[in-house]
Amino acid sequence: MKARQHGIPLQKVLDIAAKSDVEIMRKALRAMAIEVWNQSRYGTEEMQDRAIGEFRDQVQMTCLQQGGL
Repeated sequence: MKARQHGIPLQKVLDIAAKSDVEIMRKALRAMAIEVWNQSRYGTEEMQDRAIGEFRDQVQMTCLQQGGL
C-alpha cells in the first residue's frame, strides 16, 4: 500500500513479487498487489497514512481469520 500511495507503478511491484522463490508467496504477493491497486490513491500524506494503516489492518484481520499469523 505504501508503494501504491507513493505512485510506484503496479508492474514494478508485480515484478518484485514474481522474484520470490516460494510459489505460494508469489501468488499471495501478486493477489495483494492487485487488491492494493483497486484502492484509491490519495494526495495528502495524512490520507495516505490512513489508507496504509487501514489496509494493513484489513490484511492482518484476514490472515487471523484464516488461521495465519
